[in-house]
Amino acid sequence: MELSTAIALIEKGIEKKPEPQIWADLGAGSGLFSQALASILAPASTIYAIDQQLHSIHWTHPAATLIRVTADIRDELKLPLLDGALMANVLHYLDDKSPFLDRLQKVLRKNGSMIIIEYDTTRANAWVPYPISFEPMKTLASDLGLNTRLLGTERSKFNSGSMYSALLTPAD
Repeated sequence: MELSTAIALIEKGIEKKPEPQIWADLGAGSGLFSQALASILAPASTIYAIDQQLHSIHWTHPAATLIRVTADIRDELKLPLLDGALMANVLHYLDDKSPFLDRLQKVLRKNGSMIIIEYDTTRANAWVPYPISFEPMKTLASDLGLNTRLLGTERSKFNSGSMYSALLTPAD
């Protein structure tokens, strides 16, 4: 995926603020979405790039601080209060998504948000063992007291389907 595509999938879900924000990119992988966040957030923002293997993140951004954290996202993470959390292709690795999202809500500021990028499929495979398409994502989020808004879709290069990005925010 190109950086411009990653930015397009998430930018509608990030409130533009003049002051720095603190975000986490859970399951950061190569850091593509961390880099997308850095391109959108105000200068001096902080991004925690969290993954089991972070050896492939080699970029820096002049306006953002990138903190690399090698950890399993299923473990308890020591993070400051976050303005937001981004998870690209992460939830499909979790069989029971609800406890993870509930725990994540506790490290978000009062009006903090989550951005989810997932394959819009219900068919499991070796790379997407526990898929969650958009409609089940909305139901799961509602059960956790969260509103869901579709941000965008993108054709998947790895199968005939598509990917979606969604914003999860606290229900009023």
